Amino acid sequence: MPIFLIVTAVILSVAALLLFSLWGIPFIALFVIVIAAVMLLARRRDPDSIRIERATKGPTGAPSKASGGAETANERVGQG
Repeated sequence: MPIFLIVTAVILSVAALLLFSLWGIPFIALFVIVIAAVMLLARRRDPDSIRIERATKGPTGAPSKASGGAETANERVGQG
């Protein structure tokens, strides 16, 4: 491949990257503003709406603890 085509491809790639990154900045900023506004409005309506629970709850509604004889999935199917 001639060096001219390689240089042309590199120049076009850099130009495209700069063009798309410059066009992308306003869209990313708008996206961040919209997400922040949605979170603030949800927080004003219900303070617990965006709270993250730290413990997963089992079917009974209470966090579950591993039993003493806990085993891996491979051990349960005989690949132990």
